[in-house]
Amino acid sequence: MVDLPGVNAQEKTKTELLKSLKIGAQEMLDTEVAFEPNALMITVSIPDPEWAAEA
Repeated sequence: MVDLPGVNAQEKTKTELLKSLKIGAQEMLDTEVAFEPNALMITVSIPDPEWAAEA
């Protein structure tokens, strides 16, 4: 699963929702982000909580 903060949608049908989310995700991923000199990007993986496996 990938989380793209800021990519969200509300639509009347699941099909419309998925279409809007795909468009929003693509636009977000296509956006160039300027980083400050010497900036460092870190990816942090956080395991799912135990209660999530019970559901």
